[in-house]
Amino acid sequence: MEGETFDDNFCIRDTFVYCLTDEVKSYQLNEVNRGEIAEDGRLNWTYSFVEMQRRMRSGLTSDGSFVEGLKSHARLL
Repeated sequence: MEGETFDDNFCIRDTFVYCLTDEVKSYQLNEVNRGEIAEDGRLNWTYSFVEMQRRMRSGLTSDGSFVEGLKSHARLL
């Protein structure tokens, strides 16, 4: 799809960053950050990139839940 076609027909309202972890018996999709589009079109993230990495190193998702598997993924960002 060409950029102009997307711009003319779609509107992004919010964004998310997810990390897929292997939690022993199953895979788990974990939200680690989210953003909203401001009226001026700028993207406002809940956490800065550095803060998102720090939280992941501690195993924290965006809602404050703890997931052990996130710890090893922070260094891969």
